[in-house]
Amino acid sequence: MKSKQIRETNELQLRIGPYKTTFVGTEISRVSTLGEWQNYGEILKRVDEAKQWAIGDWLVDGKRHYGDGLYERAEKIVNIDKASLGKLKSIAERFELLLRSNNLTWNHHYEVASLKKTYRPETGKWKVSDELDTDKIQEFLKRAEEEKLSVRELGNIVSQFKANQQR
Repeated sequence: MKSKQIRETNELQLRIGPYKTTFVGTEISRVSTLGEWQNYGEILKRVDEAKQWAIGDWLVDGKRHYGDGLYERAEKIVNIDKASLGKLKSIAERFELLLRSNNLTWNHHYEVASLKKTYRPETGKWKVSDELDTDKIQEFLKRAEEEKLSVRELGNIVSQFKANQQR
């Protein structure tokens, strides 16, 4: 009963051309054009992508206002394990809305999210700090966007960069 009540009060609807998607499926009001069909597929892909950001932002907000027991409550609500919830929250925290690229996936952002600044103490050897290197992160995201890098390609570039940082 509670599930039905939620659906009635928080109805989800996505309407594009002949397509109307609700909680239980997609109603098709007429024959779509090939362009409409392709466009709707792209939108569905983006909705799935947006879900990761939305859950992460929701968790950041929940932590700010409700603190303790956040992951236990969230796990029950969205049916995602605590480790995955932690990852979603962490990435959302690291990338303010304005720093996120609409042309890259959540996974692209995840690949660069661990880049840290380096420094050279008096000992002369380079060290990696705990501070995020936001300039380098933005540089890699810009490169991924311009070169249309896949997540795997970006991950390989980031791994190479990190390996060189350790030298």
